[in-house]
Amino acid sequence: MSRSKDTPRSRNSAKKTVGYVLGAATLIAAVGLMIDSKIPAIQPRLLHTFHRLERTMNLVFLLFLLLIAIFMTWFPVRLKRNAAVYLGVYFFYFVAREVGLVWINVMGNPRIPGIWMLSVWVLAAACLMTMNRRGELRMAVLGHAWNPGRMTALSAQLDAMNAAVERAGKRIT
Repeated sequence: MSRSKDTPRSRNSAKKTVGYVLGAATLIAAVGLMIDSKIPAIQPRLLHTFHRLERTMNLVFLLFLLLIAIFMTWFPVRLKRNAAVYLGVYFFYFVAREVGLVWINVMGNPRIPGIWMLSVWVLAAACLMTMNRRGELRMAVLGHAWNPGRMTALSAQLDAMNAAVERAGKRIT
């Protein structure tokens, strides 16, 4: 598998792409504010509003991590094992928080979802504490590692995309 060049132009393009993806995730998450707009009788208005805003931010992070995960499962991306663990743990964490916050805002009773979210937090923290120096040294290949022929073709496609970004950056400047 070939490695693409890391240049200032490709980093600049990556930053712009991440900005656009985060903007799109924010707009999609803002639409989610309509899910729990009705305030349950037993929940204070300020707390309900806070949970809605927190849930919206959780959804932004969740959508962003989902897009990263889709990209990494499609293209054969090499990254350190700790980064792969980090991505998986936080994806699970934000899914669990999203479910818990919707439950609180729709049902109004925070006891069960509160216990659920605290348990998930403890589990996520425990998983993150298992990361060590060996995980920084070991590389993991996500996506198409099960099909070496397809992995080689996708690596070439990824390199071609990086080269196109590089050429476009040269034309602009």
